[in-house]
Amino acid sequence: EPKAAVEKKLVSVQTTRKDSIPTQILAPAAQIQKISPMDSGKLLKPAVPQEPTEVMVEPHPMGLRKSSCDLALRTNLLHWLCATMNVGIEWKFQPRFSLVMDVDYAPWRWNEKKNFYRVFNVQPQLRYYPLASSRFYVGAESHFGQLNWKLSTKGHQGSFIGAGLVLGYQKELNQQFDLDMFIGAGYTRYHYDEYQTVDGFLYRSANGLTKNFWGIGAAGVSLIWKL
Repeated sequence: EPKAAVEKKLVSVQTTRKDSIPTQILAPAAQIQKISPMDSGKLLKPAVPQEPTEVMVEPHPMGLRKSSCDLALRTNLLHWLCATMNVGIEWKFQPRFSLVMDVDYAPWRWNEKKNFYRVFNVQPQLRYYPLASSRFYVGAESHFGQLNWKLSTKGHQGSFIGAGLVLGYQKELNQQFDLDMFIGAGYTRYHYDEYQTVDGFLYRSANGLTKNFWGIGAAGVSLIWKL
């Protein structure tokens, strides 16, 4: 063809392209490929979508917590039945480990201040949950405090200290409350004075007595409030 006719046809094609309405093709960002000018003539292949990866989450041995601190308040219902006020706290510092601190207090006296039931007891525990899908635990506990018991004519006043092993299980009541059932056995050493009532008066009858006890050192059914 003549050169003038070819140039006229090219101008017509360019004008048509400029005047046409562009069409926008949308595609996911993951399927858009970047190419260099050298690869502009190659055929682009659509990206193959990847399957979602499943993430396995280990069950929390202490159940569902509302906060990342894993703190819980607790009180031993069995001690309340024995007229002993108590409160405690549990701190979950590792996925399978927790620290427990319980404090007991009883200030009672009656019969014209001649009978006493006074106890102050501190009992820390270290617990280990061996199974991720279970609330069963084992642990070690210690206990120490002061006592003044006089339920009849003879009384004992002094201190005690001991340690032992604990076995227990926590049952989930709901997302807010749990029930902790445990029992522990070990060694306790008592150091005390003995006194008794004579003619309506209290007299110390023995000083500096000691007693070693092997047996149950911890037991409870505690109500737990998860913070």
